[in-house]
Amino acid sequence: MSMTSLLSACFTACLVCILLFCCSVTCTITLTQNVTNSEDDVTVFPSIVVQLTCASNTSVILWQIEDGNNEIATLNPTTLGDFSIILLESIYNDSLTVSIATTVASVNTSLACFDNDGSSDSISIFIKPVVPQISLIQSVTNDSTNVTICPNTLVTFTCQSTTGIVVWRTDNGQSSSLARLGETTTLGIFELSVTNVIALDLLVESIASTESAVNDFTISCHTAVTNGLSSSLFMSIRVVPDPIMSVYVIDVCYDSISFNWTDTINDLGTPQLDYYLVTLSPSPLSFSPQEISDGVSSIVTGLSSDTTYTVSISPVNCAGSGSPIQFQRTIVTSEPPVPMLVDLVRISFTNTTSTIFVQWQLDSPIDCLEPPVTTFVIIISGVLQFEKMVSGSQTNSTFTVPSCGASAVTVSAVNSAGSSDRSSPLIFTGSNLALFVSATSVTDNSVTLSVTVTQCIRSAIANITITYHARSTNDIMTRTATHPENSDSALISLTGLQSSTSYSASVVVYYNGSDGINLLGPHNVTFTTTQSQSTSEALIIGLSVGFSVSLIIAAVVILIIFVVCFRFKKNTKKFRQNLEAIKADIHDVKQNVGELSITNQSIGPAIQYMADNRSYIASQVPMRAVNILEEKYSDGTDDTML
Repeated sequence: MSMTSLLSACFTACLVCILLFCCSVTCTITLTQNVTNSEDDVTVFPSIVVQLTCASNTSVILWQIEDGNNEIATLNPTTLGDFSIILLESIYNDSLTVSIATTVASVNTSLACFDNDGSSDSISIFIKPVVPQISLIQSVTNDSTNVTICPNTLVTFTCQSTTGIVVWRTDNGQSSSLARLGETTTLGIFELSVTNVIALDLLVESIASTESAVNDFTISCHTAVTNGLSSSLFMSIRVVPDPIMSVYVIDVCYDSISFNWTDTINDLGTPQLDYYLVTLSPSPLSFSPQEISDGVSSIVTGLSSDTTYTVSISPVNCAGSGSPIQFQRTIVTSEPPVPMLVDLVRISFTNTTSTIFVQWQLDSPIDCLEPPVTTFVIIISGVLQFEKMVSGSQTNSTFTVPSCGASAVTVSAVNSAGSSDRSSPLIFTGSNLALFVSATSVTDNSVTLSVTVTQCIRSAIANITITYHARSTNDIMTRTATHPENSDSALISLTGLQSSTSYSASVVVYYNGSDGINLLGPHNVTFTTTQSQSTSEALIIGLSVGFSVSLIIAAVVILIIFVVCFRFKKNTKKFRQNLEAIKADIHDVKQNVGELSITNQSIGPAIQYMADNRSYIASQVPMRAVNILEEKYSDGTDDTML
C-alpha cells in the first residue's frame, strides 16, 4: 500500500465516524475531498491523488461524472471515467451508506453523488499547471559550483524536484528514482534518501552522500525518469602534488641555512597543494618541521657547526605528499676577527699595581659564518701575568693590575667557534727594575758575588748569567745560576781563579717579560784575588837562590880579576888557559842560573831583590871572593899566585 492510499484510508475512517455521529441526529447527503478536508472544490497539480467521500442515510449511492455517465456504488470496485468507486460494507450495515471515489488528477473534472431520495452533492477538481523545477547543491561550499575535494572526504549533494519525483544518475549511466518520504537506496558509491516531501506542491527533496570517492566524478539529478529537467555537478578529487623542480641555497651561516624553491602551482592544470613541508636531518631540538603555505622560501635555524644537514622540501595536500627535493650543506663556523687596541692609558700606579684604561674595536664580520662575540679576553703579559674577561658587548674596560716593569696589553675575541688571535700589543710601564751586584768573600782562587734585583721581578727570573775574565787576558768564562726562592739576593760563587789577579765580571738577569725572555743588566764589577801561601814560599826560596847565585857570580868575577892581575905577568899562556877555564865555569854557572829561572817563576822578584840591595851584596863580595880563592888554591900548586 502506498503512502497516499494509507492517508486516504485514514481520512475515510475519520470521515465515516463524523458522518455516523451526524446522521444519528439528522442526515443529508455529504460529499468531501481529501485535499483540504472540506466540501469545497479543489485545485491540485497533476498526478495528485484526489479522494471524494459520499455519505447518505439511504441504501443507494449513485456517482455521476460531468459527461452524464453514472455508476451505483457496490462492494465490488468499479470504475467511472478516471475514478475508482467502491462501497464501504461496514458502514452500510450501520444504516449509513458511504462510498469512495478515487482518481489521479490529470485533467479538470467534476463528480456528483446521489441517494435514492433524490438528494445530491458535487465537487469540481481543477488541475494546476505544473512548472518543473530542479536544483542541486553540494555541501562543500553549499552552492551549485563545481569544487575540488580531498580523497575519501564526506560530501553531500541535495536535490529538490517540483515534479513529485527525483531521479539520480551517475556518470557511468546508472540511475535511481525516489518519491516517498524516508525512502532510501544506494547508487554506486552514493547513499540515497528522501528527506522531505510536500505533496500539494509536488516537492521532493533527496540527498546523495559519499565519503569514498578517490577519482573525479559527475553526479546529476532529474525531474523525470526520461527527459525532464536535470542539474549536475562535477567533483574533482585532489591528487598528490607535483614534485619541486629546483631549490636555491641563498646563505649558509654559522647557525642557519636560507633557501627558496620553484613553485609547483604554475598553471591551472597542476594539483592544488595545501603547504610545503620543510624537514631537517639531523633535527636540532629547537627545530620543528615547517608548513609553509604562503611562500616559496624558508630559513632553518638552531644549527650546529661542523655538522652536515639534509634539507627536504615536499609539496603536500590532502591527497598526500609529493616527492621531496633535497640538498645538503655543512655548517662551518669561523673565529671572530682580531680586535684592534685603540687606546691604553695608565690612570694611576703604586709600587706594585697600576690602574689602566683599555679601549678596543672589532671590525664587522666579513660573512655570516662568524657567530657573535660572547667574550673579550684582556691579557697583561709581563713579569706578572694577568687576565680579565668582559662581555662581548663591551669595547673598553678599566681595572687594576699588578705591574712590574714593562707590560704588554693584548685583547682577543671569543665566540662559539673559538678565539681570535691576540691583537697587536700596547705597552705600559709599571715600577722600575733595578740590578745591584757586589763582590764579597774574595780569596786567592774564588769570589762570591751578591746579586740583588727588584722584588717584583724575582719570581719571574729565568737565570742569572755571569761572564768574567782576568783583566790581563781575553779568556772569557761563564757561570749560570738561578735566584733562590724567598731570598732577597742570590749569592753566586766563582771558583778556580788565579791568585793576585784582577778580574772583570758582567752580570745579566734573564726574566720572563712581556715579549718572552727579557734581560736586566748588564751590571759590571771588578775584583782582585789575594796572594796564595805557596807563592810566598816560592818567592822566598827564589830570593835565596838568587842571592846565592849572585854571590857566586860576584866571587867568580873577583877571582878572575885577581887571577888575571897576579898571573898576567908570570904566565900569560897559563893565565889564558885558566881564564878560559874560568870562563867555562862562568858559563856553567850561567846555565845553572838560567835553568833556575826557567824552573822557578819567582826568579824575577829575586833579581829585583838583588837590584834593590846591590850595595849590600857588593860589600860582601870581596871577602867571599878571598874565601873562594883560598879554597881553590889551598893545594899549594901555586903559592906565588896565592
